[in-house]
Amino acid sequence: MTSEKQKKEENTNYCEFVLLKSDFKKVLSTHKNFAILKGSDNDVFGLINFKVSESTLKLTTTDGNQLFQSELEILEQYGENAEFNLSMKQLAKCTLIKSDIDTVKIIYENKKATVLDENFNTSQIYPAYQNVNYPNTESIFPKKTTEQYEIFPSAVKNLSKIKSSKKNFIFNLSPQDKKLIVETNSDGLSQKALFCFQNT
Repeated sequence: MTSEKQKKEENTNYCEFVLLKSDFKKVLSTHKNFAILKGSDNDVFGLINFKVSESTLKLTTTDGNQLFQSELEILEQYGENAEFNLSMKQLAKCTLIKSDIDTVKIIYENKKATVLDENFNTSQIYPAYQNVNYPNTESIFPKKTTEQYEIFPSAVKNLSKIKSSKKNFIFNLSPQDKKLIVETNSDGLSQKALFCFQNT
């Protein structure tokens, strides 16, 4: 039997927030590329970390070799701030209906998250994996850099199209010439791409 005290303790961490649906869909489609979707749902590399704080939702995924973070503005928030982990594999299958209503509500309560869509009438429930200690990634990204550069989005897109049997690419950054050179060498095939950038 669950005591009344236990029930109260389980319900203290209640968090409800509303996001723009279009933004949430956009970042989910990117986050799934930075997590391992095969294997156990409660493996840290297969999770997406939700951190709700000060009207901002921060999402983090990592596969151990790469890390991706995104921040979304919370339109409405009720209850406490919260941090929880969901399976990226399960959440990637989340169906968000196309409609004129561009909002989605997420409720975190009792170790599960409920995604409410279409004027908050349809719901999808996902278990939260609180037994997994998600790594502190705040210190990985530098707080400030001496130089910041802008590169065209098309350059990043074209970079992903370079095919090579070698796993690693070589990046050479030349701030003076404002050029980024990416090279790969494998099986007698040498490829080199040059991208121009500008200071922010």
